[in-house]
Amino acid sequence: MNKKSQHLPGFKDWYRRNIADPMRNQGSDWHILTETRRLTNHTDALKLDAPMEEVSIPFGTGDQGKDDWNRRIRLEEYRRQELNPFYRRPSRVVIPGQQVKEYRPRWYFPEIRNRDAFTVCRQHHEKLSKLVGEFVATFLS
Repeated sequence: MNKKSQHLPGFKDWYRRNIADPMRNQGSDWHILTETRRLTNHTDALKLDAPMEEVSIPFGTGDQGKDDWNRRIRLEEYRRQELNPFYRRPSRVVIPGQQVKEYRPRWYFPEIRNRDAFTVCRQHHEKLSKLVGEFVATFLS
């Protein structure tokens, strides 16, 4: 985008303000994701942390990220059941008098611990889509 659009009036300032500066900002999601992509493409495998977390009822935790994660797990189960009517959730050992708890890994980028990797990538994709729309509206229409 940068090389092909240099000739457009006002593009250099727009690019610096919306893309180059946020990408250079140490600790920003954009910088972390760019560095992660660079490393995984050229030198190293993608490293994610995956602590086991309790699966609970969606909308019951008060944490937007955890509720989204729980909702994705439930949707995955419904989709599996649609594809295979014989699919059932894995059985769990039930001990009388004990509450049944289910645990699954929730993936995180090591540098971004406040949101899971899926949420970070979705938010970054939304940001990029908005910037592309702004670029098209400003410079190509």
